[in-house]
Amino acid sequence: MTTREPPTLVLASTNAAKRRAVVQAWERLFGQAPHVLTVAVRGPEGLPVGEANLQAWAARRLAMAQARFPQADFWLAIEGGIRPYQNAWWMTAWVLVQDRRGRRHGAWAAAFPLPPALTRRLRQGQPLAQAVAEVYTERARERKRLGLIGVLTGGRLTRQNLYVHPVMLALLPWVDGLR
Repeated sequence: MTTREPPTLVLASTNAAKRRAVVQAWERLFGQAPHVLTVAVRGPEGLPVGEANLQAWAARRLAMAQARFPQADFWLAIEGGIRPYQNAWWMTAWVLVQDRRGRRHGAWAAAFPLPPALTRRLRQGQPLAQAVAEVYTERARERKRLGLIGVLTGGRLTRQNLYVHPVMLALLPWVDGLR
């Protein structure tokens, strides 16, 4: 009996929470972990605002990862940012996956409204880390590890938790029976 080698997946990020979310999603769908390579790629200045910008930045990240590791089986990018909706700003992320045959598929992460104090600062051009540090002084240092959602929920929900399901949804075309 031969054991099939796990595929090589290149994640266009070195963020540990994103990596763990990708591995967890892959294991749930396919029963084994992929061989994950992480690559630092240049992201946008500040948070992308609007669906088109989020999708464009995810595509840029994916292309940069593909250029660095062209022999991989899959490339995956997760781009977080803002979706304006009904006079509020909502934090979300776009997940984009591509296989070596050029097939692409994406999915949105859950969106949550930003508190008005953060929204005001972000609209004024303040970086997210600085805005969080001013508004959530005691929890701000946890943002890097838990993500903004972790700061807002006191660690009850984390960036990793938030990304597992959209990564699974972005991988749906590769699940047996859906090709």
